Amino acid sequence: MKRILSQIKYNPLSSENENEEEIVHIDRRNIECPEPKTWFFTRFTYWWVQPLLITGYRKPLEPRDIWAYPENMKCENNQTLSHLDWKKKYPLLQKIVKTYVVTRYPLILVKLGYSIFMFLNPVLLRLLLQYLQSDEDVPSYVLWGIVIALFVSSVFYSTLLHMSYWLGLKQALEVKGAVMGAIYQKALKMSMQSKKGFTMGSMVNMMSVDAEYCKDFFWNSVHDIWLGPLSVLILLIM
Repeated sequence: MKRILSQIKYNPLSSENENEEEIVHIDRRNIECPEPKTWFFTRFTYWWVQPLLITGYRKPLEPRDIWAYPENMKCENNQTLSHLDWKKKYPLLQKIVKTYVVTRYPLILVKLGYSIFMFLNPVLLRLLLQYLQSDEDVPSYVLWGIVIALFVSSVFYSTLLHMSYWLGLKQALEVKGAVMGAIYQKALKMSMQSKKGFTMGSMVNMMSVDAEYCKDFFWNSVHDIWLGPLSVLILLIM
């Protein structure tokens, strides 16, 4: 019985590799997150997060086990909204869109990619059913090719979809930090006469609740503005 229990508790993460023991005891609070410096395949498969998963498997995670924020996501280095021309119409929204939405080409390409694969799956499935229901003799390699293409399309769709969530979350966190910093700097520069129109609670709500709403919108909803009509157009063409 003891032998069976020992086999059940066995895990590849806990056997022969001494480096994994060192990974568990590393203090990562002063180490920047390795994700921005990794190459494409590592980001694509989230392999860079493996040391954190090993630590979480061995013991409950603590603040010392989490990497420090990347420099571009820290509030002190993300003050792009501090100098705005308030004479323009919607200056805050324009600055956010120009800085954090239009220039983020990887996220735009990932969004476009998973939308393409989303429509490709039904097309391949319809083609496969047409071949199966037809009375003509279809070469087996054609059917195998469609099946393989359907599998690859599903894998890429799922992978790009989850990558879009991750990239969108990073974009949204940068927007939230920039909005919070802009509100805080604006509050410090307000005169006593201007502050009479705002209570301390309303200012705190702007930096917490309203900034959280901005984060939620710029996570994924902002790209639905152009992705939704494009999807409808593709459906009409199909």
